[in-house]
Parts: sequence; structure tokens; C-alpha cells
Amino acid sequence: MPLPLLDKTGNFGWQPDIRTLASSASSDAVLNVHRDGIPLGHDTCSGMEHSPFLLFQASVDVELSQLSARIRSIEVDMTELRCTEPSASERTGGLVSRDISEKLKAIESRCDNEEKCMCRSNLPFFGIEDDSSDTWSSAENKVLEMCSERLGITIDLAKIERAHRMGKYSSGKC
Repeated sequence: MPLPLLDKTGNFGWQPDIRTLASSASSDAVLNVHRDGIPLGHDTCSGMEHSPFLLFQASVDVELSQLSARIRSIEVDMTELRCTEPSASERTGGLVSRDISEKLKAIESRCDNEEKCMCRSNLPFFGIEDDSSDTWSSAENKVLEMCSERLGITIDLAKIERAHRMGKYSSGKC
């Protein structure tokens, strides 16, 4: 098997193995090979410029240069794609924010509907005396008294969910 070596001028070459040198008349045989696998000269061994190893080496070098060119082309394409195509996080970020906005609108709509339904069951009463010590139960009792005395309606206490004052207490306010 030939061994890689550098000749006196710094060019890369191949040194034939001992068996090849034994059949040769000279022991200083060196074949210079260009980096692309193209032979630059002849060695003193006859027929070395057409050896199967050199043909194989040349085909490997050609294949390697073609692969390198393809890799460079793919790298250029990838760079262009990175520059022109928005990243996945940017695309999904927009989708996520849009989805969140839609869900928020749906929740707000449901809250509005619930508030409207709650307002349907509300009955405001005006003219009931305000007291600084009013509690929910005292407010309920005042409403029940007003309904029975002034309106002649009897209301079951269990049907009242909550009775409360609206606004702050102020003396003399009804």
C-alpha cells in the first residue's frame, strides 16, 4: 500500500510500498499528486501513473469535491431559508396569541351573559332607611317588611339570595 509523503518542494505525494519498489530499478520513486487527485509527474517505476490506486484516489477526490460543492450549496440554501422564512416560534407565537385572544373574548362574552342573567333577578328597592349597623340579614328583613306592609306581598326568605345596600352609608339617606 502506498504511503503519503511530502516531497522536497512541499507537494503531497505517494510513496509506493516495498513490493513495488522491489520490482523497480530505483529506490527513490515518488509520484507527486495534485490535491484534486490529478497526477503531476511520473515516478521512476514504470506504469505507476496508471496504477489502480491512483485511479481510485482520483475518483475519491472527485467524489469528495462534488460532495463538498453540494454541502456548500445546501448551506447557502439553509442560510437563505433562515433569512426569508420566519422562525417556528414566531409563527406559533402568533397562533398562540390569536388563540388566547379568542378564548378571552369567549370568556368575556360568557361573563357578560352571566351578569345580564343575574341582573334579571335583581330588584332594587328605594326609600328604605339606611342604618350604619346594617348587615345582610337586617337588609333582608327590611326588604321583607317593606314588601309585606307597603306592597302586600309575602316573600319567602329562602327565595332571597342576597340583600345589600348599594353605595356607602350616609346619615339621612334612603
